[in-house]
Amino acid sequence: MTNRIYYFSAVLILFLSTLTQAETITGVVKDADTKEPIALATILVPTTNQSILTNDEGEFSLKLKPGTYTVKFSHVAFYTHTEEITINSNLDSLVIYLNPALIEISPINVYERNYDAAQIIIRNAIKRKDDILKQLSNYSFDAYTKLAIYDTAKADSISMLMLTETQLTGYWKYPDTYKEIITARKQSANIDAADNLVTVGEILNFNKNRIDMGRYSIVSPTANDALDYYNYYLLDTIFIDSNRVFLLEVEPKSNTTPLFIGTLQIVDSVYAVTGVDFSLNEGFDNPVIKKMSFYQEFQKYENEYWMPTIIKYNGIVDIPFPGLPTISFDYTAALHQYHFESKDEDSVFNEYALEVDQLADDIDSTAWYANQL
Repeated sequence: MTNRIYYFSAVLILFLSTLTQAETITGVVKDADTKEPIALATILVPTTNQSILTNDEGEFSLKLKPGTYTVKFSHVAFYTHTEEITINSNLDSLVIYLNPALIEISPINVYERNYDAAQIIIRNAIKRKDDILKQLSNYSFDAYTKLAIYDTAKADSISMLMLTETQLTGYWKYPDTYKEIITARKQSANIDAADNLVTVGEILNFNKNRIDMGRYSIVSPTANDALDYYNYYLLDTIFIDSNRVFLLEVEPKSNTTPLFIGTLQIVDSVYAVTGVDFSLNEGFDNPVIKKMSFYQEFQKYENEYWMPTIIKYNGIVDIPFPGLPTISFDYTAALHQYHFESKDEDSVFNEYALEVDQLADDIDSTAWYANQL
């Protein structure tokens, strides 16, 4: 069963390349108002293209060669903070404060449902999506994935049935060639390493017209005919890294047709999707999958490409077979270290969409934890 679970896929993080003679900087990112830690904040070093996410306690650890760097600290719900940091052996642990970024824009912000404005935004997003999909000929990324499966009938302290973690490199080439190489993996003792094939999987692309899930082909909220299936309402306007982003509510027009329900973020002017938070409506009638939700968070790379950095799927699965418990799963993937338009990646693609590095099970524990969220 485990080697199929990646079909549920998507974010936690992260995996840094090993640097010789590097110093490790540590710190914590906090809310400037509440002083509470901020989980899943992104720390990005633009000059090296290194990035990492904070853990649940807002903590991070990053390896950099000695020198002075401009470092960006960001989160979808906070203003981005930029700090110049000099790396040396005497550097103290950092405390970074981010200010909440959800602000009111008097002439733009909408507090009641605004149907007409939302229609204009989504029509522009649909019109522009083909151009957005064609912007890239290829890219690669590094990622960290974590999958936990629980027995819903047991108490939290003893409910975990299995746990997997992987570090990997993914490759994509236009229009739909995809490959992943697992470079390191760990799993709970009740799973054989050979069965731990959990990856990012081909990223669930909400820019497509239809998204296949089992026997259903579900209309995407940005499909060419999406307005025949969904209502859209402009809920608010937020800022992500100085980019104005529209927050839309997506409402199915039918409860009997399998469709998505939730919120969609679309950046102003370029109309690229920058975030999704969806679940499936009542029309998704699956005898095994009782509940399923999808979350994706995007960041802008090279001042041009909006790419997913966090992917999360969770749900409840009930296999109608005697003795099998009802299970819940939480899958998170964190993507980073994007590289675009490489001329050397064609050699990676072959008949195998997934490979496991021969050293994936022999990674040193120190190296593993240095690359782990």
